[in-house]
Amino acid sequence: MTQQLSMNKVAVEDVLNDYIRLRRPARSTSRNYRILYAHHLAYWVEVFPDLSVITPEAVLAAFELESSHKPFAANNAFRLLSSLFRFASRAYTGRRAMENPVDILSACALWNAESPRQGRVTDFPAFRAALQSDLPSNERALMFSLLLSGLRFEELARLRKQDIQYGAMTFTVRLKQGRLHTCPMTALQLSFFTEALGDRGAGNAYVFVNAEGKRFPNPSTFYRKLSCEKLTFHDMRRTWHDIAREAGVSDLDTKLIIGHAAGNDMTLRYSQGNAVALRPQQQKIQKLLLTKMGTVG
Repeated sequence: MTQQLSMNKVAVEDVLNDYIRLRRPARSTSRNYRILYAHHLAYWVEVFPDLSVITPEAVLAAFELESSHKPFAANNAFRLLSSLFRFASRAYTGRRAMENPVDILSACALWNAESPRQGRVTDFPAFRAALQSDLPSNERALMFSLLLSGLRFEELARLRKQDIQYGAMTFTVRLKQGRLHTCPMTALQLSFFTEALGDRGAGNAYVFVNAEGKRFPNPSTFYRKLSCEKLTFHDMRRTWHDIAREAGVSDLDTKLIIGHAAGNDMTLRYSQGNAVALRPQQQKIQKLLLTKMGTVG
């Protein structure tokens, strides 16, 4: 940290604002940090005028309370708080000797045990019926499109009309890593895009918008409305991967369809996925999904 900030008193919210301003995390990450702060930290840290006077005892009491309600969220919130203490010790003058009271959770092995979520669609007819009965058409079109594409919510929610290549039957999204990726498009996917667009003809128009005509900001509002099993958007992504495997689509083609990051996978790194050539594989996945769900429309 080359820039040193000088403040006589600095509250946790001040540190969070400076952290986001200087570190510039992704917009979605910044939003998640602010949500964690507002829901799990603000009510108790705001009584401390300066973060240096927050004690390990205060951290323990608040962590115990938060863990009794939402243990996974408590872990994330207090990891954020710990990161803010580390940032403050480097970013603010005269703070290098400041202790991090969140260290008490590691010292006493108090972090909540975590197991990765492995949710998936299990009752496909019930899921289809809930989408058709519980959601308005714009939200339903987005949900079906996510399940058919295997993409993340943010990747598809940012899709604009100009990103759809109608002649080639492909569409282009910006992936989580920031790079552009072109996906194969089936006729059914195009029908959902067309339904969602309606008569909004401008090329820069978002395909999926809420009732106010704005891009959907909060994905959690969707699946909370469903009367069927409770699912997240990443549960649908896992479901898509399962269906692809069951349909006989190779792991390589599956990764190429959704633009999976190569990482240390050298085969994927040197493979050039062609969206048009991959459409038959996408159609195999769609066919099996429709078989499991029944008629969609």
